[in-house]
Amino acid sequence: MPDEYQEKNEPEFTNKVATTFTSHEAPDGSVLLRGPCPRCGHVTEHLISAGVLRRASRLWSRRADRELPPDEDEDERMCCYCDGEHSGQPDGYRGCGAFWSLKVDRT
Repeated sequence: MPDEYQEKNEPEFTNKVATTFTSHEAPDGSVLLRGPCPRCGHVTEHLISAGVLRRASRLWSRRADRELPPDEDEDERMCCYCDGEHSGQPDGYRGCGAFWSLKVDRT
């Protein structure tokens, strides 16, 4: 696993996150996505607030073989926000620099 900070997006990051992250819906309707970063492997979390979501019951990976209906799903941009130490990490930053997007149902 890389220990150096590098802002990077790879196509396989989305597929890994879609199969390894879990989602937990809070009573207020917000959703916490949690799992291992696809680059460094450290646990990271991403909160989608209830004010942004109308509903998050399904989580999709971006797949070229499936077109999703417009206005029902949107990209949720995410990044590694782990507590791991990564050399070269800028002051005040967290995570290893990896970022990705997932399709989230907002209907």
